This record gives sequence, structure tokens and C-alpha cells, in this order.
Amino acid sequence: MFTYKPYLYLAILCALLSMAYTSVAQTTVVSGKVIDAVSREALSTVSIKFINSNKGTVTDSNGRYFLSTTDKVTLIQFSYLSYQTVTKRITPGAQQVLNVQLVTNNQTLPEAEIRATRRVKYKNKDNPAVALIKKVIDNKSINQPKNYSSLEYEKYEKLVFSLSDLPQKTLDKKLLASYKFLWENKDTTKIPGKTLYPIYMEEMVSDHYYNKELNKSKTIIKAKQQVDISNYVDQNGVSIYLNRVYADIDIYANNIFIVTNQFLSPIADNAQDYYKFFITDTVVNDTSKLVEISFTPRVKGDLLFEGKLYITLDGKFAVKRLDMGLDKNVNLNWIRSLHVIQTFDQDSLGHYYLNSSDALTDLGFLRNKGVGVVGERSMSFKNYVINHPKEASFYSDDTVNTNTEELKQNEAYWKQNRAIALSHSESNVYKNMDTLQSIPKFKRTANFVNFLVTGYHGFGGFEMGPSSTFFSFNELEGSRFKFGGRTLPKFYNPWYFEGYAAYGTKDEKWKYKLATTYSLNHKTIYKFPNNYLKVSYERTTMIPGQELELAQSDGFLLSFKRGEDNKWLYTENYKFNYLREFKDHFSYDWGFNRFTQSPALDLRYISTINGADTTISSLTTSELSLRLRWAPHEQMIQGKSYRTQIPNKFPIITAKYTMGIKGLFGGAYNYQAVEAGISKRTYLSQLGYTDIAIEGRIVLGQVPFPLLNLIPANQSYIYSRSSFNLMNFMEFVSDHSVNVFIDHSFGGFILNKVPLIKKLKWREFVAMKMAFGGLRSENDPAVHSNLYQFPANDNGTPTTYALEKPYMEVSLGIGNIFKLFRVDAIRRLTYLNNPGVAQNGIRIAYILDF
Repeated sequence: MFTYKPYLYLAILCALLSMAYTSVAQTTVVSGKVIDAVSREALSTVSIKFINSNKGTVTDSNGRYFLSTTDKVTLIQFSYLSYQTVTKRITPGAQQVLNVQLVTNNQTLPEAEIRATRRVKYKNKDNPAVALIKKVIDNKSINQPKNYSSLEYEKYEKLVFSLSDLPQKTLDKKLLASYKFLWENKDTTKIPGKTLYPIYMEEMVSDHYYNKELNKSKTIIKAKQQVDISNYVDQNGVSIYLNRVYADIDIYANNIFIVTNQFLSPIADNAQDYYKFFITDTVVNDTSKLVEISFTPRVKGDLLFEGKLYITLDGKFAVKRLDMGLDKNVNLNWIRSLHVIQTFDQDSLGHYYLNSSDALTDLGFLRNKGVGVVGERSMSFKNYVINHPKEASFYSDDTVNTNTEELKQNEAYWKQNRAIALSHSESNVYKNMDTLQSIPKFKRTANFVNFLVTGYHGFGGFEMGPSSTFFSFNELEGSRFKFGGRTLPKFYNPWYFEGYAAYGTKDEKWKYKLATTYSLNHKTIYKFPNNYLKVSYERTTMIPGQELELAQSDGFLLSFKRGEDNKWLYTENYKFNYLREFKDHFSYDWGFNRFTQSPALDLRYISTINGADTTISSLTTSELSLRLRWAPHEQMIQGKSYRTQIPNKFPIITAKYTMGIKGLFGGAYNYQAVEAGISKRTYLSQLGYTDIAIEGRIVLGQVPFPLLNLIPANQSYIYSRSSFNLMNFMEFVSDHSVNVFIDHSFGGFILNKVPLIKKLKWREFVAMKMAFGGLRSENDPAVHSNLYQFPANDNGTPTTYALEKPYMEVSLGIGNIFKLFRVDAIRRLTYLNNPGVAQNGIRIAYILDF
């Protein structure tokens, strides 16, 4: 029989504590800050290393550093170009804070007289560091991994996000007492002077394959686990976005993506034009001799790195180690600091491959204080197989499995395959977040935040929304009140229902919509890829030809308009669609649409019949359509009411064919319409990026102007990328047209060089929008009186015109104002004599970006 023995438990506890202390004591941890002894300014990229050890690091943009090792070390060395090297004694096996002041070679401590000396101008010519970097650049093709005929390897990656800088007085409040277990799980060693509270983590093990001859890559994910937040957000979309933010860093590429921005690599082909290079040390690493090269931007604030490269002297001039961060003046939002460390090992053919990579970013609304979020992506690579290509059929399917359920593995698997051990605080994240989501108070808070972000609030298997359309106003309806909702998968899967009811106080009419969707793959219709049938009926109001890219056309913000808003439609719409999306992001959409439009307010449909003007009360069309879309390598964040594409360099291509059938369910006209479009972002390194969109449409057959191409106009005060911001509604029509939208962001490239202004971290935008097209005589009401007359004002002056010469407008914008807003000054260049038009205008947009 078991007997309780307190002394036995005390002995066991003491033994465990002793073992834990012994384990910790074997690790030497040193952190602190390095500053100039006279100016007291923080020094970044100071080289720090343990004597008699291969462990080293550099200080970040705030002069802080963190270094640890399990080697037996007693000395640590600080070295920096033009400064005297300092060596300090440390206590082995202990955690300690060591702040250091460095003295320049030309300066002593304050008791000596300090004289200013002329700064030597930096030059590339005769600079041995630049000569060495050129050799590195010349040998990139040899040292790049994709130089092999084939390559395969296994990768383990870990992504962790932690809250930081939480005030202790806040944590002690009774309101947060239920979350005490989160604050007890903390890490004080990762970043000097910061306490981190991990809240999100995901891990993945995957195999990667590359074939140079086929130019094909393939990824097979073998295991994945992550904190489950699927009840509140798109789990897979968040994962994709976070990994996009912390994308793979290829030092051999000319440009590197960090937190959605493109940075020039310090070994890019033209790096010497943007960076300064200095040889700062020669070190011995694993018996090989390396040259330490420090680099820093020529212009502070540009999207460039600063740090150190360790270059081999074995004739290959390869990067053995990379240790870099960002200058504190770089034009990025939310980022307090970034630190990237990569190590490379030599393969059997003598080339160097990436062995490990660690990127740590400190994010916060305020630059150097306040609550923040620290993100870290760590990767380890092993099991490299070189020049043993697989058969071509192996690469035919490059689909990456993202089904979390299929990738779940037990803890035994992770212990065996986890290449980077979890810290104590990280090991508790999965359990703590599961516990957090079971707390009623947290559920209520999360649901409220979700309502603010998405506009929907759930009630079991039903949710109400979107909130942005609950109230709006316009000239036709006056105050418009709208309430609606839809069912969720747990209501009646695979059937989905949605609808709304709206009422206008001025026209005193009800509008409503009813829709039902059947999911053919029995999966939710709110996530990619879709495969469903949908039937809907809707009676509502709209402005002719307007399809703004904002989420809801009847949103509150769109109620504020310039100029006259006196041309509206009452519509009745029966629709049937079959949508099929494939994993390679190709999709097709078969549809039938019976659409009845009745003009309202000052809009009239007038036709000449038997020599007399006749007002047409309504126009009915019946259409069959096929829409195709292809977005290779597309990544997105998708909610229940939106899909937001994560920008990349690949195009999005669309095409649509529509056929109107006279006599089918009351359709009044036979016609055909063909349209196509392509949009793409092009990155220009230090010059920013350009978004280009081209769309064209041609209508075949004789039809009245409501069925022609109504050039998209924007009369709201919100800047629209895909509409013409100084064009009036229904100002131009055509039966063949091409719209071109060009929007370029310099990312602060110019303003970063302007004194004082550069501190605001504003960003420059330029844009040009053009519409080309025309109207064939068969669709011109001046030639054919049976067609509807173009709208005119009370004086008989036309307000709608056939597009003849190109319409053009240009804009110059300043973005990143308060890190949130973009303001554009727009100028209209053509058709300046049309009545009621503005030649100049100011538009504002809300943009949340890094």
C-alpha cells in the first residue's frame, strides 16, 4: 500500500532542481548594448565573438546584441571598423549583461583633447573589400544551389510569434487574471531587455526537389502543426501570409523579400553602387580562413541591409556566414529591428549550401517603445542529394498539400524530426492557446474583434452582416437601412443560404436578395477551392456600370460623392452559376443571368419609334456566360466575405464570353461580348514596384447604350485603383475599349533623401490611367434612331458621350501618412470641356502596409 513520505518528495524535488541548474549552468549567455564612448550613440553591426569559439554575432540597429554558447569560454571580443578592439572577461556558464563603450582609433577617453579630423571619402576604387565582393558576385553562378542539375533536401521550419513589452501593471490587473497562465510562460533570453510571451507557433517538415533541365520544383509536406485559430480567421491564409512576410532569404538572389518588401542583396550584381563595404576582420572557422566584410547602405533609409558577410578564401569566394539587419532609418512601418543569421556548409562537390537560417523581427506601432510583436522564423536543412534527378513525371504534380488534418503527426514524430529544439516557453504554446480558446471571456472578446474586422457576427449556424452596409444613403433611396446574413457549414452542409432586406426612406421601397448554394465537394464555400452550384434572386438599386473594387457597393463610405448623383437603376436579377476552382488556381464559371433594369431619377431610356420619342420603362436581357481565370502561384487571405490576394510577381489572367439571347425569358436583344484582362506587379528593386492592369471588352451586335461598355468611373472621395477618379458616372460608352491602369510606388526612394521629410517615412506614388476605344456606327443613336438616346441634362446638353479619343488622367500621391493613409492629387488631361467635370481633384485611400 502506498504511504505518503514528504521527505522522499523533497529529495526528488531537490535532485530535479539540481539537474536543471546543472543543465542551465552549462550555457553561457551574454547580452547588452554597445555605444560610442563619446557621443553615446548606439553602434550597429559591431562584430562580437567568444574567444576560442566559432560563435559570434553583430549588434542590431539599436546597438543591442545577444550571444550564447555551450562551449567553455571566458573571454568575449568586440570589434568595429575604426574603433579599438575590446576584450572582456565573462563568467562561464552564467547569464550576464555586459554593456560596452567603444573608443575610436583617433579618440581617447574624455580627459584627452579630441580634435576633429577630416573624414576620408568612401571610394569603390582601390577598395580591397569591393574587389573581394566583386569576386563573390562573379562566383554566384557556381555557388548558387540551383547551379546543380538536380537538388533535393529536407527542411524543418518553425514560426513563432510572441507579445513583447507588456507593462507589468497591466498584467497584474484583475481583468487579465483569467489569462495568468499566458504571462507565466515567458522568455527573457531571446532579445536582451525584452520579455516575450509566445502566442502563436507553427512547425513543418517538408521535402524539396528541383530539376534544372526541366526548371521544375516540387514540395512535399510531410508534417505540419500549428496553433488552431480557425474559429476566428482563415487559418491557412494566415499561415501563408506569415510565411510570405518571413519568406525564404536567398543571399545569392539580386533582390530579397522581407516583410512584403524587396531589398537589394549585399551581393547583388550592382551592390557596390548602393552599399559601402569594409574588410573588418579575418577569422578562422572550422579550420577554414574567412574574411569578415562589413556592409552598410550608402543612403540611410533605403531598402538595404547592414551587417557582415564571412567569405571563404578557398577559391570559391562563397558566403560561409551571413549576419545582417536593417538600418534604424529604413522606410518600413511597424518594424523596430530585424536580424537575419544564416550559415552555410560545404557539400561533397566543394560547393556551399544553406545549413540554417534564422530571421527575427521586432514589430510595434511605436518605433522604440510600447507593446509589440516579435516574430521568428527558424529553418534547418539536411539530407542534401545532389545531381541525382528524378524522372520528369515526378515533377508533373507540383501541388503542395495544405490540409492540416492530413498532416498531423504525434509528439513522438516531432521529437524525432524536430531539427531545432523548442525552448521551454515554446513547448507550452500549443497547450496554452487551446486553453485560452476555451475561456468564455476570450471567446466573447475574439468574436467582437472578429465582428469589427469582418463585419459578421455569428449565432450558431447563422451569422449576421456585413456591418458596413447596415446604413448608407444616396439620392434615390435617401437613408438606406439593410440587414442580412447567411448560414455556416454547421447549419446544413452542403447547402448554404444567404439574403438581405433593405429599405429606403425616400423612395419607400423594399429591396431584398435570396440565394442558395450547393457545395458539390461538400466543403465550405467560403474557402478556396470552390466547386458549387448557386441560384439567386435579387431586387435592388445600382448606379449603371459601376463595379468598384470595394467590398460592398452600398457601403457607408461610398455614400459620399462629388458632383451629380442623379442616374440610378432599379434592378431585378435572376442568376444561376456553376463555379469550379482547381488547385493550380485555374477556374471557370458557367452562368445564366436574366437582368431587368428600370431607369430612375434623371435617367431615361428614350427611343424613337414611328417618328415619335417613346420612354422605355425597363430593359430585360437574358445572358449565357463563361468566365475563365488563371492566377499561377496565387496566394491569398480569405475570410467569409472577402479574398485578399497577397501580391507577387505572377500575373492574373481573366477572360469572359457572354451571349445575349433575344426571346429567352423575355430577353430583348441578341448580342455577344468578349472581354479579357491581365494584371501584374513588377518589382524594380530600389525603385519600388509597379502595378499594371489592362482590360478590354468588345460588344458584337446592335444594342442600346446600357448594354455597351460603360467606362468605370468613380465619384466617391475614396481613391480607386480600377476606376477613373475624375470621370463622371456614365460619362463615356463604347462598343470596343481597352482600359490601362498603371500605379507605381517608389517606396520612399526619393523622399528618403530629403532632409527632415525623410523622418516622416512618407512614400511617393505616381499613376496613369487611360481608356481607349470607340463606337461603331451601328450602335450610335445619332445614326440609328431606334436606339436609346444618350442621357442629357435639363438643358438638353448630353452628359454621356461616345469614347473617341483616349481619356487620360494622372496622379501624384503621398502614402504612408500616419502609416495608414494615401492622398493623391489627380489631374484630368482630356475631355476637359465636357459639362460638370473637374480637371483636378484630391482622393484619399486607407492602406495598411509594412
